[in-house]
Amino acid sequence: MKRFLVLIILICATVSCADQVVKPVVGNSNGTWGTILNNYLDATKGGLNVKEFGATGDGVTDDINSITAAIASLPTEGGMLVFPEGIYKITSPIIFGSKSIYLRGLSSPTLHQTGSVQIKNYGNTDAIIINPAGAGYKYIIENIEIIDGHGSRTAGDGIHGDRIGSTGNTCITVRNVKVSGHYNGFYLKRGAISSFENCIAWDNDANGFALAASTNPLGSGTSVRYVGCFAWGNAADGYYIDGHSYCLLLNCAADYNVNGYHITDAGDDSNPTGHSIIDCGAELNTNAGIKLENDCSVGNILISGGLILGDYPTSNMEGILVNDALAVTIQNVKIIFCKNGVDLTNSSAGNVVLMNNYYSACGTDVNDASNVGVYIADGLSGNIVTGSASSLSAGTVSATNVTAGTDSTTRGILTLWDGSGGNKPGYIKVYSPNGTAWYLFVEDDGTVKVHNAAPAANTDGSIIGGQS
Repeated sequence: MKRFLVLIILICATVSCADQVVKPVVGNSNGTWGTILNNYLDATKGGLNVKEFGATGDGVTDDINSITAAIASLPTEGGMLVFPEGIYKITSPIIFGSKSIYLRGLSSPTLHQTGSVQIKNYGNTDAIIINPAGAGYKYIIENIEIIDGHGSRTAGDGIHGDRIGSTGNTCITVRNVKVSGHYNGFYLKRGAISSFENCIAWDNDANGFALAASTNPLGSGTSVRYVGCFAWGNAADGYYIDGHSYCLLLNCAADYNVNGYHITDAGDDSNPTGHSIIDCGAELNTNAGIKLENDCSVGNILISGGLILGDYPTSNMEGILVNDALAVTIQNVKIIFCKNGVDLTNSSAGNVVLMNNYYSACGTDVNDASNVGVYIADGLSGNIVTGSASSLSAGTVSATNVTAGTDSTTRGILTLWDGSGGNKPGYIKVYSPNGTAWYLFVEDDGTVKVHNAAPAANTDGSIIGGQS
């Protein structure tokens, strides 16, 4: 009996002492109670558990007051809120004000499975509002799922951040968060220095991820990045970026939205610039995989790598639609089953460089002979097309050099269609050294002719050389 008591005393002394707490280590394999307990202690270290403030996580009780009380209990400088597994019903927003807050769920959602930490929004407003009264705060939200509690899409956003006055949402990080059934999944107005990593916006009533400019006060945001995120089935755009500069989208996906990625300057005329869309995918969106637009304010855009896929055989989806954008580089992108692979549709779009892209079954193979790999509208200048597979269809193209094909590898083909129902021949316009314009064309019988005006019939012009 004495030996048993001594053993108990030794075990207790090993686990705890007056000035420190030692975590129990039991078993070596994952899943033992010791491993689970150690992981729990690591996750909750330094944080306030919302269940200690009365939150139940049972999906029935309204937990908003308990969560608000936990936030209020954080020190002035802020701290961590821990959400154990459960479904947390709320009927009004969780508000992050002038404290730095780290909201952490103890389990993260996956693409097709619900998370074990859910915030279920029964209100008709945003689920989480980030609304600082000044600058310099940091916010982290991770490992939760935000869902609608009505059984239909709610009127509020999943996560909503507003910039107030001259201050802003600086240093916001959102990781492993899934939002479904809301208005916008993730929304920032004049967001800055923020990051969304491995997040999912699923079946929301507007945009999956949205960055909005501000008109009062006037201004834009900067330096927001999306890494490994997925926007699916949203009623507007997968990623909507308005009036922001220097944003990065890396290894993201956007499927079954209106536009996969939409960069514009609709809100504040701030001339956004410096965006990069790298190794991203866009499949089966209704309007465009990527859309760039608005009054030439959008510029210096890099689109590199990735796959854009339309819906065969009747796709009306543009691969990449460049409408009023300047200084755009599109390279190494694979575009399949789209209305046009790349559509430079507006006369204000210019200085667009297309390099080493691949277009397959665009236009003619999608039952529309007017659409092709690349379409350039009439009147554009400064556009360069090089090293891209498939075809180029253009109105007027102004360029210093035009090269078709690759030496000893790919044959260059130049097609000049006839006009006016087949009655007017296509032609090549060439200027002589004295500035006179000459027009080369071919008659119906294959005779090559030259004329001093645009040919309108076989009988125009003169035969070149001694053709027979």
